[in-house]
Amino acid sequence: MHIKEKAAFEHWRISYFPSLSLSPVPDYPFLWLVKISQNQQLQKLALCDFVDFIDLGPRPAYEEGENDQTGFRLNRVSALQAAFPHLEGQNLKASVKEQAFDKNDLDFRGRVGDLDNFPDNFTNHASDMAGLIGGGGNSSPLGRGLARQVVLYTASFSNLMPDPVASLSGRGIFVQNHSYGVGIENYYGLETEAYDRQVWENPSLLHIFSAGNAGNQSSPSGAYTGILGFANLTAQFKMSKNTLSVGEILADGQLAGLSSRGPAYDGRVKPELVAYGGEGTSASAALVSGISLLLQQAYAEKFGLMPRVDLVKAP
Repeated sequence: MHIKEKAAFEHWRISYFPSLSLSPVPDYPFLWLVKISQNQQLQKLALCDFVDFIDLGPRPAYEEGENDQTGFRLNRVSALQAAFPHLEGQNLKASVKEQAFDKNDLDFRGRVGDLDNFPDNFTNHASDMAGLIGGGGNSSPLGRGLARQVVLYTASFSNLMPDPVASLSGRGIFVQNHSYGVGIENYYGLETEAYDRQVWENPSLLHIFSAGNAGNQSSPSGAYTGILGFANLTAQFKMSKNTLSVGEILADGQLAGLSSRGPAYDGRVKPELVAYGGEGTSASAALVSGISLLLQQAYAEKFGLMPRVDLVKAP
């Protein structure tokens, strides 16, 4: 829930809704988590003059597919590596937001950020995504990622809001990969606004989302309700304007049947890019994250600073 005039809202709550259970959202002073058990309570809260927006609270996130490593060839990534062999992500950092990847994987040796606080538990999916982005190829040629010298960090998708800037660009991280979804959501919500605001205030910070694997489903709400095969991106934050969402294509260049499609709630084209994934849009997003790192490196080497997100996104 987003409120305005915090003191006035608190006075209203004490006077008219003292039983309301709420807690602040860390790093977002005007956002509050509220627990509503009855529709009457929701209606009462919606009528408050000091409440701007009421949104869904935390939802469980899920991974969006595996990969088969074929994408390097089909996306002509091997050609890129052959043409620009010096671009390997040197002096760059990237974050993989979902669950933790395997910090002991041979392909990440010496390049795991914040190792002292890194979780011991990991998932194969997160390790695959990290490998596509920045695997070193130490285990085998198939273990090589796009930016094999990038330092890799982890972040948890248990928090769907953007991570604090201090843990991203404050650490020198300018690409964060998000290969997960929460279900079809076709509206501009508080998480969406938070991502757009973060990039607006930090214009070189690039968030890359998998579009989702719900391409054969329909949106349960919004302007495109019930239209099969359209408007089925798998999270409201993928509606954001300053980020990049990535769909999946097949080996023949056709859009994968399960790859989620736009348009966005307001008719904008979504996703902005497609890439070969193998078995879902997760890998497609990770490949684009890796390529984005190489673009950032090339730009920084020539101009001495990180490129703006709108430049990296430009066709």
